[in-house]
Amino acid sequence: MYRRWRNGKIGRDRYIEEKGKLGDLQLKKQEEKRRKEEEELRKLRKEAEVWKFINKKRNKKVWMENNIDKNEWRRHFMELLKETKVDKEDESRKSTRQQEEKGEEEDEITEMEIKMALNKDKKAGADGFDETNMERRKDILGLEEKHNSAIIQERRSREEGNYRGISLLCTAYKVYAEVLRSRLEMESEEKGMVPENQTGFRKGRSTINNIFVLNHLIQKERRKGDKVEKVYALFADLKAAFDNVDREILWKILREKGIKEQLIRRLEIIYEETEVVVRTSHGYTEEFQTSKGVTQGSVMSPLLFNLYTADLAESVMAYGVEIWGWEEKVELEKIMMDYIR
Repeated sequence: MYRRWRNGKIGRDRYIEEKGKLGDLQLKKQEEKRRKEEEELRKLRKEAEVWKFINKKRNKKVWMENNIDKNEWRRHFMELLKETKVDKEDESRKSTRQQEEKGEEEDEITEMEIKMALNKDKKAGADGFDETNMERRKDILGLEEKHNSAIIQERRSREEGNYRGISLLCTAYKVYAEVLRSRLEMESEEKGMVPENQTGFRKGRSTINNIFVLNHLIQKERRKGDKVEKVYALFADLKAAFDNVDREILWKILREKGIKEQLIRRLEIIYEETEVVVRTSHGYTEEFQTSKGVTQGSVMSPLLFNLYTADLAESVMAYGVEIWGWEEKVELEKIMMDYIR
């Protein structure tokens, strides 16, 4: 239409009229799109559905180039994961003895458990270090040793400290891990090991529920008018939470909570000798061993972390925390240390 007007084929008034119609049509389409999105948002009921909607709007799958040398990446993750070599023989013998004393028999993994794990895992997940396609894993006949790598995702800058590692795991390991996770989840839920106030990483629950409760408390106080009282909320951002889990303390917590010894032993075997290779834009680093943290990207890690911190809320409720200034930080640190010990 613009070219026709510029070429003198239509008059100026006709061009302005058609341009106005086009603008109205665009506004109508934008309004219709917004209305459909609002309607779609109203139908969302689960946190997973919310994130699925958000991720559709994102387009952030570009490998970010940087000038960080792969040796610097290796040094960073070695420091983060504290490369150490721990002799596990005494702990292994102790675990076997505890299992024998309890009279527990080794529960073999069934074919049904493997099929359920294969069907449950995400089809669109990243391939593992073995570069096995996620669909081909359904042809797996046996379980192999797991390997670790890491995807580095940019956050704010081009310093390695502002990136986080995501493990690329052997696809056979993923099946094995899902079987153990399912067993651990069933036992922990049946025995009520994870408190009700923990809604993250739990089936059928969502942190949206906690946010709703907090908002309800705030609105309730605001309606009191002159008699309103202050409502305090503590938001704790745990830096490298999964990477800082002390594995020995984790096993101790699981035993104290009454998790079956043979299941704990299977978990210990997985984490006995973890080797890490960092994948960067400059290639792979040399491998190194770690003895700290739970695997970022493993289906078991969220549940293990929940059990690791399950008693924290109860400890806070038991000891109490006075929020009246800088001292609350010291008090919370004291409670954290008492809990860990």
